[in-house]
Amino acid sequence: MVFYQLGGQELPASDPPLSAINPGLVAPLLTVTGNPSTCEKACKDIDLSTGGVLLGRQSLEEAGQELMGLVVRTASGAMTKGETVNFADPVEVFFEGPFL
Repeated sequence: MVFYQLGGQELPASDPPLSAINPGLVAPLLTVTGNPSTCEKACKDIDLSTGGVLLGRQSLEEAGQELMGLVVRTASGAMTKGETVNFADPVEVFFEGPFL
């Protein structure tokens, strides 16, 4: 399972540049954010937003439980947002810098 933390500093309000492929061939890709503004701009493409913690609407423990529930559901076969995109062109995704 791969996690992609979507920031959102300069994310355009319309048609944000998100994955247009199904990366689930190798491992499910969960797109998460803690930025409420990012969630507003790209909510249809984000698997989990924990922006409620920053806004005081959600505790850190609740956000952690929500994340764990998403991981368990995904590991049990639930599709991620990226896997529901119906885009058939082969595309390779490259990451810059170190990551684990």
